[in-house]
Amino acid sequence: MNSASDWFKSATKKFECGDYQGVISDLTEAIGLKPDYVDAYISRGLARYELGDYEFALIDLSKAIELKPDNAEAYFWRGNVKGRFSDFKGAIKDNTKAIDLKSDYVGAYFNRGLSKSRLKNYHEAISDFTKVIQLKPEHAEAYCQRGIATTLLKGAWFAIGDLNKAIELKPQYAEAYYMRGFSQIAISERKKALIDFLNAKELGFNVDQELLDKCR
Repeated sequence: MNSASDWFKSATKKFECGDYQGVISDLTEAIGLKPDYVDAYISRGLARYELGDYEFALIDLSKAIELKPDNAEAYFWRGNVKGRFSDFKGAIKDNTKAIDLKSDYVGAYFNRGLSKSRLKNYHEAISDFTKVIQLKPEHAEAYCQRGIATTLLKGAWFAIGDLNKAIELKPQYAEAYYMRGFSQIAISERKKALIDFLNAKELGFNVDQELLDKCR
């Protein structure tokens, strides 16, 4: 291959096949030929993210931002990486910058909501998940996470509507069944709670046997 673009195209095909080491190798060649190749830094950062190499993913994404400070995607993915380091304040800051650059960035609102939840800022987390739902009404995960944040803020009985919607949109959503089980308990529907917990367990969610016994 003779150009940075050729190496990038090769890396893109390898990314689609899940060959992340191959992606990194190809993009390193591309960057060697074109040191200011922003998309190559981002994509190499994503490949490293997929491999769990968060430290070097952070370096690549920070380099992309240094080269192009108005790249919303780079801020979004760097926010994801910071979340992996439990740097939730840093993740919020990067996702906020991504939203400033791209006001309809669904993923950035969602991930910012997750980080706010981890910091127990449930009011603002709910606001972010609500924005996701406004932008993408079929986003089952946003309904589920809004339900979880609502549970932690107000109580499980307030979350059942969101959890019903999450399951309607994604019938195999184990976590939503699990959380709805607690909502069912809160409204004294133990038989329904048991069904939800059993569904969650069948779908692979870890459900404590003691919890099931309490519903019987």
